[in-house]
Amino acid sequence: MIRSFRYPLRLNQQEETGLEEIRLACQRLYNAALEQRIDAYRKQGKTISKYEQYKELTELKGVISPRILRSSVDRLDRAYKAFFRRVRSGHKPGFPRFKGIDRYDSFSFPNPVVKGNLLTVPSFGKIRLKLYRPLKGKPLEAHVRKTCRGWEASVVCDLGAAPEKVEAKTSTGIDVGLSSFATFSDGSEVENPRFFRRSEALLAKHQKALSSKKKRRNSSSRKRSKLLVAKTHQHIKNQRLDFARKLAKEVFSKYDLVAIEDLNIRGMVRTLNLGKSVSDASWGLFAACLNFKAEEAGKTIVAVDPRNTTQNCSRCGKRVVKLLSERQHNCPYCSLSMGRDHNAALNILALGLRAVSRIGAKAPILAEAS
Repeated sequence: MIRSFRYPLRLNQQEETGLEEIRLACQRLYNAALEQRIDAYRKQGKTISKYEQYKELTELKGVISPRILRSSVDRLDRAYKAFFRRVRSGHKPGFPRFKGIDRYDSFSFPNPVVKGNLLTVPSFGKIRLKLYRPLKGKPLEAHVRKTCRGWEASVVCDLGAAPEKVEAKTSTGIDVGLSSFATFSDGSEVENPRFFRRSEALLAKHQKALSSKKKRRNSSSRKRSKLLVAKTHQHIKNQRLDFARKLAKEVFSKYDLVAIEDLNIRGMVRTLNLGKSVSDASWGLFAACLNFKAEEAGKTIVAVDPRNTTQNCSRCGKRVVKLLSERQHNCPYCSLSMGRDHNAALNILALGLRAVSRIGAKAPILAEAS
């Protein structure tokens, strides 16, 4: 299992200045490497690989380690590969662009050395981590990032093989929504926290103040306003992540198998009038947290096709067409009456159990099938 451990940094003024110089050097190198690739293709029809650009880094022999400078070239190479992948798949390509100072906020290096609460940055020295939880596994890579709340480091570690899957004795289906964030197949619900909606007025206030500031070079007033907007967005992001992680942990403390919907969330955001509410719900983040927790706990998660899970009756299987505004499922064929989300969760669970049985896994004992 590969996991990332993120820690705030405890820096003095000299260390902050040094890390800032490294960040800006990596930003300039990224832009220079991009310009080199563009010029080589325009003038010679030639594509430069990252390994050719690696060779030029060794000739710089500056105060910044080549291990760090290579991260800029690697980032550009990934951007190029993603560009060509989107071209082949027919999506909007989005050619790599030059990065401004505020759009390049991190640098990386492989095989980091961490002893206690000290992280060694190549050719720079040791920096202190706020080690609020122990670091586990073998460190593979470190990312040092400047955020609106200060500097932080993420250490990517290899924790070894994932635990074996446990026998599924309890199971549930989860239907995500907007009125309730999640409805389980046993009928229980989790309230939608709506973190963005709660902070929307404060965010609008900060954004209005920012828009009134003139774009002047080294304007301290505009920088302060911009920082307030960034901190508000970061606070909303942290709330969503904390909520999703805690809920995912609670789910797998109760159940061995979880069935969820395989939703096209990006498509829903673009096509529905409720795009802002869908984004605020962060269903994709919750699904990602469920996957991580399932792997760590040796539990099973199954993503099923969400089509007609709301319309079909969970008892008789007949199609009962309902508008989005209809929140109750009333089946005229078998007289089943329950909330539409509860009915959908039962259908999702049934599809998940069938998917598990098809791949040859042991069929879980349904706790609520009485």
